[in-house]
Amino acid sequence: MTCVTPEEWHSLGEGSRAQRRVAEAYKKRCTRMGGGWEGGVRRVDWLGSKTHLVGVEIDKSNEAGENVGKLVFGRPSSSSATATATAAAPATASAPAASATKA
Repeated sequence: MTCVTPEEWHSLGEGSRAQRRVAEAYKKRCTRMGGGWEGGVRRVDWLGSKTHLVGVEIDKSNEAGENVGKLVFGRPSSSSATATATAAAPATASAPAASATKA
């Protein structure tokens, strides 16, 4: 699993509601796994409860004329209804994972 970079963490805003949500997801993950605290906040923590990959949306209308993919995540559910949120890929090509945004 990939760690969240300091730049990504600070982009949420110091002490913001978003940082608190990510920190809570990190705490729950480490508690549930019985460890992993030393690994720091991971990108999976950024997703919160929306960890089920629903699909990929392609945006063909960007200004550079390139196709841009967005990963779509939802909450794991035993029912047929799945709530989704879009996770946009980071702007840099070197980042291997996506970060989530709340709807």
